[in-house]
Amino acid sequence: MVIRVQTTEKKNDALYVTGVSDIGVIRGKWFYREAPVIDKYYHVELGLEAVDRKDVSVVKECEQGFESCIRIDSDKMIFQAFCEEYDETYILRIDGGLEMLEICNDDGTIHEGDVICFQQACETLGIYPYEL
Repeated sequence: MVIRVQTTEKKNDALYVTGVSDIGVIRGKWFYREAPVIDKYYHVELGLEAVDRKDVSVVKECEQGFESCIRIDSDKMIFQAFCEEYDETYILRIDGGLEMLEICNDDGTIHEGDVICFQQACETLGIYPYEL
């Protein structure tokens, strides 16, 4: 995923960033040795916390091309993502990149090809920039 950093905020000895990607606005904890530069673009991976199955919904009708989107709702990130595969953890396609998500108490009703919706607290969502 590529984000353009909009704002930064220091809170409890951590640095939080808000950025914009092609699929929405994202906010999370920045994990890198250098602070981000406002208006700079970064390639990032996400550190998603495990979620409980009861907090994940399968999107029944999803228009082709709109399988992934993100948005901020108060202090939570709402994700909609396409399930690429399952191999002890779910591999999700979010904005062209692949991210891993562990679903606790999984009942086997999420399948490859499904689009799911789940949320993460902004304070626990990790944003890890990397260089190509």
